[in-house]
Amino acid sequence: MQRWFFTMPNDATASLGDGSWKTIPCQIVALKSSPASSRPARMSSSASRGRACPVAGGQLTSERASSSFQTLSTIVAGISAAVDGIAKWSDVSRISLVGWATGGHFAGAYASRFPHTVDRLILYNTLYGGSDQHPTLGTGSLLENPDRPGTFNVHAFGGYRLNTRPSLFTAWDDSIPVADKAQWRDPAVAAAYGDAALASDETASTRQPPSFRSPSGAMADSFELAFDRRQWSAAALTMPVLVIRSGRDFWSRPEDAKAIVDEAPKVERLNIPDATHFVHLDREAAGRGVFLGAVKRFLDRQEE
Repeated sequence: MQRWFFTMPNDATASLGDGSWKTIPCQIVALKSSPASSRPARMSSSASRGRACPVAGGQLTSERASSSFQTLSTIVAGISAAVDGIAKWSDVSRISLVGWATGGHFAGAYASRFPHTVDRLILYNTLYGGSDQHPTLGTGSLLENPDRPGTFNVHAFGGYRLNTRPSLFTAWDDSIPVADKAQWRDPAVAAAYGDAALASDETASTRQPPSFRSPSGAMADSFELAFDRRQWSAAALTMPVLVIRSGRDFWSRPEDAKAIVDEAPKVERLNIPDATHFVHLDREAAGRGVFLGAVKRFLDRQEE
C-alpha cells in the first residue's frame, strides 16, 4: 500500500473538486519548535513584545540570541529522523513529501540531501531563488537590519515572535479578491485554522490576546532566499517533482517556481492563476479542487 507523508497539515479525507473524495493516509511532520511540536526551554523565557510585523504575521519579541534559531541543518535532521522512524514501522522504503511555503523549503532541502529516501516531491508556494527582489521580505522590509542592509534583523525578531489569531488572516484576507471572504473561504475552516494554531502552544492563553510562539529561524531563511541566497540545489532532486504556485501568492515569486523547474531533472509545473497562498484551505471553486486533484494525480501516477 502506498503511503504519502506531508510536512504540512492536511485533511485525512479531502474533496477532489469533481464530486469524489480521497482518503489520504499521511503523517504530519511537526518540526522542533514549530506548531504542534515541543518547544525548547529557551522559548519559554519571558520576552516583551516589540512592534508589529505584518508580513511575519505576529509581534516581534525583544529576545535577541540568534543561537535560538532553528537552523536549516537542524530542520533537515528532524525530517530525516521522522523518515527513519516511518521506515521502521511501515512497509515502505521511500516516502513522498508535500511542502507548503517554508515547509516546501524544508522538504526541498531534505530531498536534495537524501534523494534516495524520497519517492515524489511536491513544492507549492515555496521560496527558492531566481530573483534578488521581494516586495515584502527583502530590501527595505521589516526583516532587514536598517543598520546593516542586506542582513536579517536579529535584534528585532529575536528567537521567536508572538502570533495572535487575527495575525493569521491579514495577508490571507488581503489576497482574497472579494469583500465577503466567506465566499472564498469557509468560515468554519478559518475558525479551525485559528483554533489549531493557538492550541499548538500551551502558553497561548497566558497572554492577552492569546498568542502562539513561532520561531524566527524560518523568517531568517526566507530573508536570505528573498535575496537569491539559495540554501539547497534543485538540481539534486532526482525524484519526480511537482511545483505548484498560486497566482495570488504573497510569499513565493514566479521566479522561485521557474528556477526550480529549470534546475530539477524530472519536474512538472502547475500554476493556479486566481488561487491564494492558502489554496488548500480555500473553497474548492477558489482553487482547492484544482490543487487537490493535481496532488492526487501526481502521487497516484506510476513511474514510467
